[in-house]
Amino acid sequence: MAKQVYDDYFFDEPAWNTHDGGYVPLEESTAPQQKLRVPAVLEPDKETDTDMYYTVIAEEGET
Repeated sequence: MAKQVYDDYFFDEPAWNTHDGGYVPLEESTAPQQKLRVPAVLEPDKETDTDMYYTVIAEEGET
């Protein structure tokens, strides 16, 4: 017998102690849809026979 799988819920920490374990129904967003922004493949700064070196800079941003 297969278990039922719920895929329309997300975890809500403030509701954790409620009878349903903190899962509440998802709400449809009113924001317009946009294409997923996938960055270009990062090229290594230096390569040796056994290693690849990259420089990664973390910057503040907003999505």
